[in-house]
This record gives sequence, C-alpha cells and structure tokens, in this order.
Amino acid sequence: MSLQAALDQLPSLDMDSSYRGDCPICGGRNTFTVSRNIGGVVYNCYKNTCKVSGKSDRPITIADLSNMKESKAHNNAAFNEPTHWVRSHPAMNEWMLQYDLNARHIDTRYDVKEDRVVFLVKKDRKIVDATGRVVGGNTYAPKWKRYGEAQVPYVYGEGEVAVVVEDCVSASVVGEMENLVGFGLLGTNLLAQYVDYLKPYSKIIVALDPDAKRKTLQITSTLRSTFPNVYALNLQDDIKYRMPSDMAYLRKFAG
Repeated sequence: MSLQAALDQLPSLDMDSSYRGDCPICGGRNTFTVSRNIGGVVYNCYKNTCKVSGKSDRPITIADLSNMKESKAHNNAAFNEPTHWVRSHPAMNEWMLQYDLNARHIDTRYDVKEDRVVFLVKKDRKIVDATGRVVGGNTYAPKWKRYGEAQVPYVYGEGEVAVVVEDCVSASVVGEMENLVGFGLLGTNLLAQYVDYLKPYSKIIVALDPDAKRKTLQITSTLRSTFPNVYALNLQDDIKYRMPSDMAYLRKFAG
C-alpha cells in the first residue's frame, strides 16, 4: 500500500495498528509512521531535518501535513555559503566536463573539505540551499549531500517545458537545451511543496532514471491530477549521459 493510500484509509485502521513508509513532506525513506490508538491518529517522521509529528482526532491527509509543517518549505532566507567553498577548482572543472557542462555557466562551487561539486538551490534568484556530489576518492562518503533544509527543488534553464529528473546533473543537462527547464527532485520523491514550482510551465515531462520507472509512472499520475499536459518518458539510460535516442525522444515530447 502506498503512503497516500494509507493516509486515505486511516479511518479503517484497526485500533493500535500502524503504517510505516516514506515521509510525504521530506521524502525520507521509511521514516514516517502513522498509528491509531484510543487518543486518535498519531504521526511522526524520524528524520532529524524534518521532524513532522503530531496528533489528530480526525483523519489526516498530505495537505494537512504540509500545512502543519513550518514555513521552511517556502523558505526565502538566504543561505550562507561556507568559507571552504570556492568558485573554481580543477577537480570540479574536470568532473563537470565529463557531462559536457560548464561549471562557471551553471554557477557551481567546490567544497574543498569534502571534495564535492556543489550545485546551488535557488528561489527567487536567492541561494536557499545547496547539494553536493562527491568527486574525490572517498568511497565511504554519501554520493550526494544536502547542505541545508529548504524544501526547494533544483531548477536550471529557461523555457515553458519542465523536465522532472532526479539529480542536479541531469537537470543541468536538460536546462542547457532550448526551451527546456531541468527540474531536479534531488531524489525520486515528489514532495508536496514541489507542485507549486511546476505551475509556471505549459508542459511537464517526467524523466527519472531507468531504474525508477515505477516512480516515474507514480509521479506522472500524481501530476496529472493537477496539470493538463504531463507525460512520462521511458528512458534507456540516465538522461545525463545524453544517449542520442533518449535526447531525440525528449525533444519529440517537448515539441
């Protein structure tokens, strides 16, 4: 059962029964629990940076949780760049070139402490967060790191067509194409807050990596309940690798 289905069916939960799944607010994997006891419905996310929790004597929905979440989902506060970030670094430039991307054009940073290429997450042209991809030899470090807590997608490019992808690299590759905007989920979950960021676009194409086809279909279905022109792209490879057949397929859907 999906989390949305579980929330919709909360009234039918037996007393002292519970459900555990992905958090609909922060996207934390298997960090969100909902249970029913004599006092009502109790919900909680165990991820440190989320901390959505509460109690209700009535059924709750994802929209309710979004409203209960503090306004950091729409945070406009400036993000202070650490002093150990630099604007140019040979390791960053070399890593970006393998995807045929220009670090200066995309406005990235390099974290010299953690050997990460840092993509800036912006809202209203202000830096509100950042996410970094490890490029050094540290195989024990997480591949991606989110530096802040603003629940804002990574968006790059200009145009009327939004292409929903998983990561910043794929979003940047898409954003370099004419009339396309790369919309990075920074994962495979469509957070409730992200929907508002898709409203300016006339068409939405969901193009997650090939190993996330089920998620692609789920997100497409969710977005179609709000937007009229939403399409799922069946990729043969990650879009960041620019497979000719995938790029031709994308251009065809984009119109």
